[in-house]
Amino acid sequence: MKTRALLALSAASLALLTACSGAAKDAATSTQPSELANTVPAVSDSPSAQASDASQNLSSWTAPDTCTAQELSFGATLDGGPLGECVSQALASYGSGKMSMSNGDDYGTVAFTYTPDYSVQGTMTSAGEEIELTFLDGTMWIDSGEGPIKGDPESENPEEVLVAAVAEMYKVFSNPAMTAELISASPKWGIDGALALRTLDNGENVQAYRMESTEPFSWNGIPVSEMILWFGEDWMPVGTQASLSMAGVSTTTTQQFYDLGKPVEIKAPS
Repeated sequence: MKTRALLALSAASLALLTACSGAAKDAATSTQPSELANTVPAVSDSPSAQASDASQNLSSWTAPDTCTAQELSFGATLDGGPLGECVSQALASYGSGKMSMSNGDDYGTVAFTYTPDYSVQGTMTSAGEEIELTFLDGTMWIDSGEGPIKGDPESENPEEVLVAAVAEMYKVFSNPAMTAELISASPKWGIDGALALRTLDNGENVQAYRMESTEPFSWNGIPVSEMILWFGEDWMPVGTQASLSMAGVSTTTTQQFYDLGKPVEIKAPS
C-alpha cells in the first residue's frame, strides 16, 4: 500500500465521520461522488454487517423525539445543544444508507449500517488514486490496488499498524456523542426563509430546510468558520457542509446521504 494514500484517508476520516447528517455543496452539482455511487469492494463470506429490521422504507420512518421537539420552520433559530442531540440520532435511526463525501480534492461514496454497530464500506479517491475501505466490527481494511490490508495494532508490518490507527479514528468519530458535541459547539443555528432544492446522488430531488451556524465556532480546538445542515421537511437527514481549518490548512468538507433505510450488507474483503 502507498503510505501517502493511507495518510490521505486518515485526514479525510474526520470529515467522513463527524458531519453526522450528511453534507453536500450548496449547488449540489458535483458529479464525482455520483459516478461512484454503486461501487463497493469485492467481498467474501467473512463476517458481515447488514441492515435488519432497522432498515425501513422512507414512508414508515418517523423522526426521533429529539428532532420533532425542535421548531423546523422558516426563520427559526435553534439552540445548538438540543439540535446536536437530534442530529446525532436522526441518521442512525434509519439503520442504513449511502453517503457521498468530498474534502478538497478527495471524494468518495460509501454504504453504511448502524446494526448493530457502525460499519461502512466503499471507495475514496485522493489525488486521482482510488482507495477501497471497509470498517466492520471495529476492524479496518484498506486496499489501494495491491490487495486489502487488515489493520492490526500488534503487527510488525507498519502498514497494518497504520490501518489499525485509522480504525481507531473511526471508532472515536462514529460515536453519536461526538456528533452531538460538534453541533452543540455552535450555540445558535438559523433556518433560512425558504426551502432549498437538493438533488441526491440517486437522482431524487428533495425540498430541504437549510440551517446554518450563526457565527464561527471552535470544536475540539478546530476552528469552524461555517457549517450548514440540510434536513427534509420531516427531519430526514439530507446534507451538511463544513468549512474548517486543520494544521493551518482551510478546507470545505461536504457529505450527502441517500437511499436511507434501504438494505445494505457489508462484508470483509476477500
